Amino acid sequence: MGSSRNSPIVISDDEEEPVLQAPAAVATVVVPGPDEQEQPVAAEDEEWPGWLPDGFEMEGYYLEDGKFQATSYTCPASGFSFSMKSEVLQYCHSGALQRAVEAKATLDDKTTLQGKYAWLRGKHGWVLEIRAGQGESKNKMFKFYAHLRDRVRLASKDEVIRYIDHAERPESANGDCDTRTEANIVAQLEFSIKTLPPGWVKETVFRANNDGTGRKLKALYTDPISKKVFRSLKAAEQCFATGEPFDGRDPIMSVTEKYSFDWCTDMKTGTWRNGRRQKW
Repeated sequence: MGSSRNSPIVISDDEEEPVLQAPAAVATVVVPGPDEQEQPVAAEDEEWPGWLPDGFEMEGYYLEDGKFQATSYTCPASGFSFSMKSEVLQYCHSGALQRAVEAKATLDDKTTLQGKYAWLRGKHGWVLEIRAGQGESKNKMFKFYAHLRDRVRLASKDEVIRYIDHAERPESANGDCDTRTEANIVAQLEFSIKTLPPGWVKETVFRANNDGTGRKLKALYTDPISKKVFRSLKAAEQCFATGEPFDGRDPIMSVTEKYSFDWCTDMKTGTWRNGRRQKW
């Protein structure tokens, strides 16, 4: 980048400097190896820019004159990468860094939905799926772990781990709930959203069309700090970037209140009625 470690950026005392609780920073650089392939090596301490917050990862390469050229800076809280110093400073001064730290911290709170299922974040392709029961269980909701691409639905964390590690799959997930159709899906919850920091929850709700033909989906995004819900990814991203919940609404029930049950629970009022999802 164009900055020198001898000319650090000074943050005005009028503005509170974001505080990041993170491990000590380690820079990563890439240099040509003996077989002309790029290999990562640790950068020298003096190459670390004084303006870069602790915990950020820095990647780049050495120029022919031995100087280090940074190509990206990665935030340890959100995982977002930036290519320019100005982008990092804007990210910090806007408060987005602190919001990312606070959002990620909610994963440690196991009383929240995102904390309870934090382990599912690292399982690529898996979502938490909520379904309505059938027969005598029609007024109950059941929980499954679903891999949508593989069309696999499992009933417990242990079954998910066994399927991932050993491809073991039980014959039936649950006899009280039909998983062969999408007609009884209430919602699908995702805990890893590419453009939002850890802690945000994407809730895809299912409801029948007014004319009874087919079903339509609606995606809702929950801010883990304010608990407000956004009806579009763009609005959620804007809230994270600016700290202003322009289109955020206070839900009748939070995602934690609706879906934080172990296996089966009574249908929540306003969640599912006559095959239709109710408005929040």
